[in-house]
Amino acid sequence: MRQIFSRILHFLIRENIIVSSAVTSLAISTFLIFSLPIKYPPLFSLWGGTILSYSFAKGRTLKYNSVLWWGCAIMVCYNFFFLTLYGKVILLATGLLSIMYNTPLLRRNLRSIPFLKIGIVAICWVSGSIFLPLSEYSTFSYPYTVGLLSLQYFLWICVLILPFDIKDKSSEESYLQTLPTVLGIKKTKIIGTIIIEIFILLAFYHSSIYLLRIQIVTAGITLLSLLFAKEKQSSFYSGFLVESIPIFYFISLYLFYK
Repeated sequence: MRQIFSRILHFLIRENIIVSSAVTSLAISTFLIFSLPIKYPPLFSLWGGTILSYSFAKGRTLKYNSVLWWGCAIMVCYNFFFLTLYGKVILLATGLLSIMYNTPLLRRNLRSIPFLKIGIVAICWVSGSIFLPLSEYSTFSYPYTVGLLSLQYFLWICVLILPFDIKDKSSEESYLQTLPTVLGIKKTKIIGTIIIEIFILLAFYHSSIYLLRIQIVTAGITLLSLLFAKEKQSSFYSGFLVESIPIFYFISLYLFYK
């Protein structure tokens, strides 16, 4: 039974289903925070698009022989036509950024630019989890909350990436300069701790005490995941436990946010 569970979990990690579910959970959380009816085209586009994007980022190729790949491609193409113009622009822009990050353009790709990886991933997550769902509605009624949440998510996602960079420290390409490869693991954890503290301070600017409490608990879990991260660690730690934190955040909002 344990072996079967391990195989299923490995499949979910390998096929990027957990990470796509994590970013989609954040998008659903956006609907909950702004008390908006859930619109499904952005969610399906985001879920399928994330799987396609991460698959391409890992393999540097399109998986034409994969049923899941074709299913996601069809899902994204179908739901794309139901998005607003703003939503279409966001989806295309994040997709283009992902391709540019992994594909050599001229003499180099964005992946080869030092420290750019963490920022690009965070921007794509923020765009997909906040602006894509809100593209179905007018965001001008609450620009303060949108800006605050975007800044928080950007900082939070940067910290969520650090356990992956720590694990991959020794295997990263020489030109791919991440925080752990340049500053070391200890300093990386210090920087991540400071970023999480800023995230918590920003949480106090929300008007909802429920959102504040949920974000503080989530920040605490994120910080623990960073502090316990190490170079020689199972892929289940980062690929499952760390990636599942946004899913925990969504479940907490669904159960306790008012």
